[in-house]
Amino acid sequence: MSLQSPSLFAGIEGLPLGLIQSAIESDILSKPLGSHEALHFFFKELRKESPHPLIEQAIKTVLESPSLRQKIEVQWNLCHDYNHAKSRQHLMKEDAPYDLASWSIENCYPCFKLLLDHQTVQPSSFCQAGYSFFWLAVRSDQLDSMQHLLSLMEPKDLLSPVQTWDADRERCTIFQASTWNRNWFRACWTRLKPLPNNGLTSLGPDEIGNIWQFANVELANELLDSGLDLGKPHPKNASPGWLEIVDQIDPQPMFDWLLSRGHRPPGKLLTYAAKYNDILGASWIMRYTESYWELSEAALVAAENTQNRSAEILEMILQTLTAKWKDNRTLSENIVIKIVNGVCHEWGAMQSHDSFQETLAEMEDTAVRKIQALGEVVGNVRVLGMKITAEDAGLHHLATALEKIDSPL
Repeated sequence: MSLQSPSLFAGIEGLPLGLIQSAIESDILSKPLGSHEALHFFFKELRKESPHPLIEQAIKTVLESPSLRQKIEVQWNLCHDYNHAKSRQHLMKEDAPYDLASWSIENCYPCFKLLLDHQTVQPSSFCQAGYSFFWLAVRSDQLDSMQHLLSLMEPKDLLSPVQTWDADRERCTIFQASTWNRNWFRACWTRLKPLPNNGLTSLGPDEIGNIWQFANVELANELLDSGLDLGKPHPKNASPGWLEIVDQIDPQPMFDWLLSRGHRPPGKLLTYAAKYNDILGASWIMRYTESYWELSEAALVAAENTQNRSAEILEMILQTLTAKWKDNRTLSENIVIKIVNGVCHEWGAMQSHDSFQETLAEMEDTAVRKIQALGEVVGNVRVLGMKITAEDAGLHHLATALEKIDSPL
């Protein structure tokens, strides 16, 4: 069926406004679940640099009319919020075809935004498949749609589930889902914070772990003042937050915040920082770590790591408890083995690719730096054949460094 509006718009002068509006509504509803051809045509008309005033008025009037909203809700099988959707769940099918609004979330955001901005559909709506507009935007990775929906919803709708199906998935509300992203969470929390039911009690260990990915001192204090201590231990995680903030660009402010709240770092935190080459995190953790066992384990992890930053972490660890490093010859030998095996493994996998030659040279330099740092602390070490291994791998600079710290049997 061809659209009526284009031909009417071409000769708009003198036409009754009612006729134009009737054609616009008819075109939008010309297909059972809505015509994208029509809606996108109207979107482009409104986007013109100088839209015809009568056309602009007619389109906006129709989109904002209660009559069209009611027809859309009925014909497109839309529910205006979760409670409405739940009451009609017996009529829903997960594989139901999408209406125009739901389809546009993934396929044409400008058209979806047009419907939202003129309140033709409600931001809290659920489609015939049982999913909220927000959840459809999440599944489609439509960040703009998600952010826009959050800004338009009533606060109470942020505490509603994102879909109507089984109980396990139903538990996930929009507020809980917002913890996956700093901006979504901030948008939700700003709306919910003033309310008596601010939703914080609905956040479980998983959501709190998500918040730790982007939490800063300001947000942590804000949540604390509202009743949520991000660092409070719970059965699923006795030390929440510590591992997550190691990955932050500057973890120290949040480390200090946790300590100020009386929370203590978990074991192996230094090893975790060494594994992920977090120099700032490792430096801070070492100020509160006196366990020789933990320092030793982290040293072995840093030794095997081939990234440049791992050398600085190993140097920091070796500079603590120097006397004990000298006494433990076995540990020193194991560090050598880890250094050589780590770089040889990477070297063997990459040396056939010319594009990696610069990277390989940097890895060897990093390994040499580690061997030199170890030698400065413990003196000579039996390299246990690692010099031969390095030579066989073509790591001649590393072999030379090993020879300098080698001790006779």
